[in-house]
Amino acid sequence: MTDTEAPTPSSPGWRPTLVEDKREGGMAQPEAAARAITAFKGRRGPDAPDVESVWAIHAERSQRPFAEALASGDTEVLLDFLRDIHATPTFTGYDFYRNMKQILDAKVSHRRKQATTIHATLLRTAAAVGALRHYNPEQTENIPYLHEDHLAETVPAVAERLGLSGPVPLTSPGSWGLRTTLGPLTLREAISLGYVREIRDHLAEMEALAGRTYGRIVEIGGGLGRVAFHGARDLRLRYDIIDLPLVSLTQFLFLEGNGITTELWPHQAAPRSRWRWPLAKDAPTEGDEKRGDVAVHDALRPLTAEMFRQDGEEPPLFVNFDSFVEMSRAAQDGYFQLIAETGGDLLSVNHEAANPMGQTRNPQNWDLSRITSLGLRAGPRRAFWERDGYVTQYFLASRI
Repeated sequence: MTDTEAPTPSSPGWRPTLVEDKREGGMAQPEAAARAITAFKGRRGPDAPDVESVWAIHAERSQRPFAEALASGDTEVLLDFLRDIHATPTFTGYDFYRNMKQILDAKVSHRRKQATTIHATLLRTAAAVGALRHYNPEQTENIPYLHEDHLAETVPAVAERLGLSGPVPLTSPGSWGLRTTLGPLTLREAISLGYVREIRDHLAEMEALAGRTYGRIVEIGGGLGRVAFHGARDLRLRYDIIDLPLVSLTQFLFLEGNGITTELWPHQAAPRSRWRWPLAKDAPTEGDEKRGDVAVHDALRPLTAEMFRQDGEEPPLFVNFDSFVEMSRAAQDGYFQLIAETGGDLLSVNHEAANPMGQTRNPQNWDLSRITSLGLRAGPRRAFWERDGYVTQYFLASRI
């Protein structure tokens, strides 16, 4: 393209840049690794979900190397594994894993494509929070988003509106992300910011319109723990995650490695009080800042309402991002019953574009509105800004 030639969508004047995250740290922390090994060796009960779940395959195939590192009982073996975790299949299905790394390491063309995808996702978040005018790709004159680099203005504006108080979290060195002032922004991190936005918007809307507040957030299926990280660090919330055993161990290591106080499987041992203060927002921390904390629960152990609502506490807000539809109907019904028994609400962001699910080819169970049969009232269905084919909907319990 010459200096006099006007930029067009097919010949952009600027391209977003993908960079390798070489920061030291992340999941490979000796104390947390030792705790994970102790918990893994002491766990009793089933290790995999029912065969109708897409996660049955992940438990058998993708998670196996991680399980072997834990079973070694050697902290150094686990730490070596965690330092190179992006070269393993462990994150298949929910984060930056081996096949993706191999492709991005090898091919510039794929890095360019990934950078553009992450950038487009970030622009959608910016539009959703009002930091950027919403653009229409069919009207190229609307915002020439690939003609100039706007990230220096867009990223701080998004961070301010979402209340982000620091850089994006780190898994381990070796992942690829969009170059930003918050650090390398992976695609999963960019999408997670959309989920954080949904929680923030829901909390504000419910408090403003109905005076409704929540005792804590309970995420059913927490991915790597990115949303929980921002929920605790930035939104200063009490946060619980319910997930499969090996997945919850990666969440524990990720959160602890990024400075979030995390309790692993608190109900595996004798019951004890988890909270160190009445409300997370009242908790003093270093630098006179305030921060929430996280508890990670084993989804294959019995779950009761008492685990997620203490005496005198407001009901929780249950959230689910992109995993309800991949469960069997029986698993969904179990969670619906748990939500109803706690008196909590549900915020769901799930995809409805697929029909059979991945390699399992089981039908996708997207009819989440049947939770209303347990007394919850369905809110409006809305498109999720950051991902096409995804629907946001909340379900409210009656409060007297």
